[in-house]
Amino acid sequence: MGKKGRPSAWETKIEPRLDEIKEWARAGATNREIAEALDVGLSVFQRYLAEKTDFRESVERARLKGVPDVKLALYRRAVGFDYTETKIIKRSDGDVTTELVKKKALPDVGAIQTYLRNYTTEFRDKDFDTTELKKLEYELRKTIAENNDF
Repeated sequence: MGKKGRPSAWETKIEPRLDEIKEWARAGATNREIAEALDVGLSVFQRYLAEKTDFRESVERARLKGVPDVKLALYRRAVGFDYTETKIIKRSDGDVTTELVKKKALPDVGAIQTYLRNYTTEFRDKDFDTTELKKLEYELRKTIAENNDF
């Protein structure tokens, strides 16, 4: 006896577009954006991510593939870079010419801050070791208070 009822969103909208979903994830699309592109609800998309381990892992792997490109772009913005821009010149006599113009993108302060915060411990806003110790101290004090009926 065959399956009854209408086909699931997985069968009709998600599974046939797995390659597109991975490409969107690699490009940085959020779950909400992917769900909208597939014309399914966010909760439906997230349910299939939770239920289908292979699907979830392939989306996670795709997202990680974009990280090296983004790190390189962040680095280039932090240190500055040279580039060539094509300039189109329209003269009053109707003549159109193109000209290659060399330009320099100056280092970006926001990119510098982000890069240093993420790739060195010296520039982090948060001291992770101290934070962890404070959590442990809190748990210890809580346990002592419970045991001493404070």
